[in-house]
Amino acid sequence: MKNIPESYVCYIWQHELYNKNKLLTTDGEPIEIISPGVRNTDAGPDFFNAKIKINNILWVGNIEIHVNSSAWNLHSHNIDDNYDTIILHVVLENDQPVIRKNGKPIPTIELDIDDSIFLCIDELMRETKSAPCAKYLPSIEPIFINLWLQSVVIERLEKKTERIRMFLAETKNSWEDAFYIHFMRNLGLTSNAQPFEMLARSLPLKYLLKHRNNILQIEALLFGQAGFLTDETCNDHYFIALQKEYIFLQNKFSLRPIALHLWKFMRMRPAGFPTLRLAQFAQIISKHQNFFSDFIKTQSLSEFKKFFEISISDYWKTHYLFDKTTPSSDKKIGTDFISTLAINTLVPFLFEYGKFKNREDLKERAISLLEEIHAENNSIIRNWQSMGIIVSYAMQSQALIQLRNEYCNKKRCLECGIGLEVMKTKTLFV
Repeated sequence: MKNIPESYVCYIWQHELYNKNKLLTTDGEPIEIISPGVRNTDAGPDFFNAKIKINNILWVGNIEIHVNSSAWNLHSHNIDDNYDTIILHVVLENDQPVIRKNGKPIPTIELDIDDSIFLCIDELMRETKSAPCAKYLPSIEPIFINLWLQSVVIERLEKKTERIRMFLAETKNSWEDAFYIHFMRNLGLTSNAQPFEMLARSLPLKYLLKHRNNILQIEALLFGQAGFLTDETCNDHYFIALQKEYIFLQNKFSLRPIALHLWKFMRMRPAGFPTLRLAQFAQIISKHQNFFSDFIKTQSLSEFKKFFEISISDYWKTHYLFDKTTPSSDKKIGTDFISTLAINTLVPFLFEYGKFKNREDLKERAISLLEEIHAENNSIIRNWQSMGIIVSYAMQSQALIQLRNEYCNKKRCLECGIGLEVMKTKTLFV
């Protein structure tokens, strides 16, 4: 038993994956486990506030876990005041009696654990596949998987809101400015997230809103600050008009553009070019004076889509880049991109704003929006689908992305609800 990690025993105790029939202490006294206690991951006893009955006498206190009882003295618990509150010593093998500092014995129980539990834990820890529990998934009831995913999607939202809280701190808790920066960042997806964020930081939203009735000035500010108006040799008439307007606004607001080389166009479809996204964003700004509040009132995905029912300026109908003409088209913002913006911008902002305002309805609306959006189609989701997991909506796909990144990849099987269900299928005692 010396090769079994103590963390395994703690996990088994926490989830009661042991034989609970006719429990006795090592002294032969009947014992009933009412509550195993709360796991402590810091220094001190392994479990706090446990409730047990020994000979029908109720005990409330802390519990210490070891593989062998002799570890009590090896860890110097016998001379540590923090362990005087221990009401039960839980071990796999009682190889040495344990006493308190005052010389009184501590009740001890040897757990009866099926070997298959340890074998299953070892197997999950050593598995190199993307999902260590893949072969067990068909034996898990879908209801358990879905319940766990509902919990994990909240973790996903909490992780997404970390950046929002950072933006709020930087903007002195201006939800409008933080939303603007976050929205702009997500316009760039992965490839251009950084330059879009830098652009938003360099160009305060109030300057855009101040000129919202003049699309030429809005585009001049956006393209100028993005560094796209620095070419002195371009003879494009619209480029020159924007450049002239930007020079005036740049001096007016003391603006400093970001570096042009930051923008990426390689291996990108023209519909996703940052130039086109800026032209589209200019139209959104021109229609929404209350940028944040207009979006945060969104009740459904269909309402959110209406914000993107815009018509870009005539110039961009025949251009993806300056001075390069293309056949005329409306260049509408695609449904998939709108869904991505909803998942990465609107939903986490609604969730965080609901927390800030202490409004459960806003948090619930954020979740319900994820239930309206179709699941993402990426390698992680396709991999889960190949294992038989049904993924229909973004709430599921977002949870599965979190599950893969934060549990499977980090081998946190013992902290995963699906992992727990796998353990339960491997023991005769549950």
